[in-house]
Amino acid sequence: MIGTVTQVVDLNAREYVNNVELLGGIVKASLDATWENDAFGYDTKWTVIFRRLCFKIFGIKFMDKELSQEGFWRMSYLDEDVRVLWAKGGKNLTKENVYVLVKD
Repeated sequence: MIGTVTQVVDLNAREYVNNVELLGGIVKASLDATWENDAFGYDTKWTVIFRRLCFKIFGIKFMDKELSQEGFWRMSYLDEDVRVLWAKGGKNLTKENVYVLVKD
C-alpha cells in the first residue's frame, strides 16, 4: 500500500475533510470542502465547493492554499458499504473521474 485516504464528514455543518497520508505519514495532505445540495437523501448529485488544500512533510507545512473551485459529483450506492463516485470540476469539466469508495 502506498498510502491511506480518510474522509471526515460533518453532516450538520455540511463540511468534510479528505486526508491523505503517504510514506507512513511522512507526507500528509488535506482538502477541505463543503457541499450545496443534499447528497444524503434521495438526491445523488451535488456541487462541492473546495475551500483549502494543505501539504505537510515531516509535520512541517509547506503549502496551505485557499481554494475557490467547484466540483460536480454524482453517486451510485451499490450497498451500505460500497459506492461509485463520478466527479468533475476545476479545469476538468468535460471528463469525469470515477472512484470506488468503501466504508471502513
